[in-house]
Amino acid sequence: MIPLNQSLQNKAFALNCWHNAWITSWGPYVTAKIDDRNTLTASAQGFANRKSAIVFSCNGGPIEIDDIQIWPQL
Repeated sequence: MIPLNQSLQNKAFALNCWHNAWITSWGPYVTAKIDDRNTLTASAQGFANRKSAIVFSCNGGPIEIDDIQIWPQL
């Protein structure tokens, strides 16, 4: 089980509008900032593994994803 920031664990987002998400992965830690105000944090040792793919999933309905940009860690 991955510990989630309690403020977003059961957060509902407005439907039928775009949301901005900034996702950062560093070692075993991942943070996601949504709409420049809500932050989700999680950690798991598996996050530190080299990634050959990035997967987005959603519960509760369809989503649309646009304008994905990925930068390498320096």
